[in-house]
Amino acid sequence: MPVQRRRNRWHYAFCIRGVRYRGALPEARTKFEAEKAETKVRQEVYEGRYGRPTGEKDFVAFVEAVYKPWAIENKRSFKSNDKYKLPVICESKCFKGKTFAQISPFLIEKYKKERREAVMESGSTRKPSTINRELGLISKIFSLAIKYGVTYSNPCREIPWLPENNNRIRYLLDEEEPRPWEVLNGRRTHLRPLVTLAIGTGMRRGDQLNLRWAKVDFQRDVIYVPNSKTGKDYSVPMNADVRDLMGHSDPQTTRRYTHATDRAKRATVEAVRYCARASSTTQERLPELAAVTG
Repeated sequence: MPVQRRRNRWHYAFCIRGVRYRGALPEARTKFEAEKAETKVRQEVYEGRYGRPTGEKDFVAFVEAVYKPWAIENKRSFKSNDKYKLPVICESKCFKGKTFAQISPFLIEKYKKERREAVMESGSTRKPSTINRELGLISKIFSLAIKYGVTYSNPCREIPWLPENNNRIRYLLDEEEPRPWEVLNGRRTHLRPLVTLAIGTGMRRGDQLNLRWAKVDFQRDVIYVPNSKTGKDYSVPMNADVRDLMGHSDPQTTRRYTHATDRAKRATVEAVRYCARASSTTQERLPELAAVTG
């Protein structure tokens, strides 16, 4: 029999494909109600919904107790990215005080809309890429919850990301190259080596600040750059200016630099970035790169 009464409570028991399912039906008061409830359970088994996680755990509590420790241990971007985005997400009305089961695609879409339309102190709105990074973080939290059996679905998969248009093609022109040197005098003279290294190698600002003497190879005339994005070193050839600079530079401190100076901003060319110059430098020095990398 699919249902039977034991000690004033109805129970179901059935077998599908060699797997036995059994349980109590406390809400059923009559045999008709018990059979109806048993049919519903059987249907859930066929649809793959039987026994799956309920998603009743609090979202913010999971972030604090599970996701944060996991991210600190496994994500290089936590200190520079997740650390600042998580408080914003957890304080949002779309997530605060809600369980995983209560967070629907509608709430995710609402959060995306609110963040996109909110005006910052500068008077501008957030870029689509910023919103997309936050959506990616929320999606990762749900994926980790699914992995640990806390919930069963990720509503972020049903939300389209905003189109991004952050690509800005801009190279340092020949007539612009002398401009930094015109202002790197007096109190700013100490910034000249950074600019020389940037122009000569195309290294990113973060890679320059993370550079150590152990990565400079004078025998091969290359610098092994510890890439801050991928975590893997890449080699950059040294031209005459860079080699002369590195050859006449001595270590001044054993401590790492962690903060950039605002004075360097006065010497920058508008809309020119290290990464843009890196692309330009790579194009100009393809023969040298080929000689080093083979």
